[in-house]
Amino acid sequence: MNYNKFVFLAILIFFSSSCDKSEKNKVLTILNDDYSYQTGEVFKDSIFNGVVKYFDKEDKNTGYATYKFGIKNGPGVLYSKFGFISDSLNYFNGLENGFAFKYDSSGKLLFKSFYFQGLSVGHVISYNGDGKIKEYYFNSFERKLLYSIKQLSDSIFEEKGEEINAITFRKYDQKEDKLMLFLYILNSPYYKNHFEIGIFDKNKKVISSKEIVTNECFYEQELERLPPEETYGVILHKFNSYKQRDDLIIKLIQ
Repeated sequence: MNYNKFVFLAILIFFSSSCDKSEKNKVLTILNDDYSYQTGEVFKDSIFNGVVKYFDKEDKNTGYATYKFGIKNGPGVLYSKFGFISDSLNYFNGLENGFAFKYDSSGKLLFKSFYFQGLSVGHVISYNGDGKIKEYYFNSFERKLLYSIKQLSDSIFEEKGEEINAITFRKYDQKEDKLMLFLYILNSPYYKNHFEIGIFDKNKKVISSKEIVTNECFYEQELERLPPEETYGVILHKFNSYKQRDDLIIKLIQ
């Protein structure tokens, strides 16, 4: 490569990288009808890409959200009028996903709740003013309360509802008839627990079992056909701190 060509390529690469950097650093500000506004870096002149900050009409920062190519993806925060965080949540593909946190006017945590693809489902944990857990409860996709527990004293708890909420249903996939299990996965902060799927004989004794591992608040699995004398069941291992071992709760699935 001769000298002139080398200099030309070097200049071309410099201007190309400068243009790319300029493109990435463009900022867009959108003014709303109430004179509040949001501002952040954009992709292709009009699509938010990165952290977008929100301001009221008095230029006070009221929160931020994280965007990826125009869609909310990542953490978002709202601030109270006193400057404390009032809400903290995470987005995935534009929808609330994972735990969302709600705080009072002084910044103390009130409760946290779980979201799955924009739906509030599963775990809700409320807190006292001193930061201690007040109550845990669990809601279904239909917003029905399935279970709740709160501590009345050091060793006394008040529990309501069922800890094992499982159903079976048939799923027809490409003319194939599948037997499916759907199970809500409770996770009380007051004790360690885990769920298993077990196979039981006609005397309701466990033949085999397998632990369920998931980060979601529900679990779905296809079940293989069993002989007539066998049946499936869900086993909840619930740690008993007084006995220093697990208590077992079993629900057979017909």
